[in-house]
Amino acid sequence: MRSFVPLLALCALTLMACSKEEEKPKASTTTASSAPVAPPPAPEPPPPTPPPAPAEVETSPEMKEFLAGLDGTPAGTKKALTKHGGKTVQANPIATLGLKDPKVTKSEKLGTLQCYNVESTAGATKHDSRFCWDSAGKIAQITDKKE
Repeated sequence: MRSFVPLLALCALTLMACSKEEEKPKASTTTASSAPVAPPPAPEPPPPTPPPAPAEVETSPEMKEFLAGLDGTPAGTKKALTKHGGKTVQANPIATLGLKDPKVTKSEKLGTLQCYNVESTAGATKHDSRFCWDSAGKIAQITDKKE
């Protein structure tokens, strides 16, 4: 029995030593032929959020009807001016332009006139125009700035 106790102690120590080796992290075994592992790709950032659309400018029913008549032809512009323009603006040079794609960008009251700033195109040319309406529902003043 005397030789059995030291043998038992030796077995216990061997088992403890083996279990501690298993806890150690194993060294990487790379060979010359194995390629290094690339890190995973970074996640793509989300696409930028578009800016909010500008609020639509409120216009009078007459202005809406006038803008609907701007069909891109000089005849359409002239017809819309004849119908909605006062006598002083019916012969405005803007009547010779084929305005289309009108968009009201601003509305403001100037004295008794209600004015609307409008962006439109005539062919490849962009136009910024201001149409001011009188209290009788007719266009009383037009200013056009070619860009």
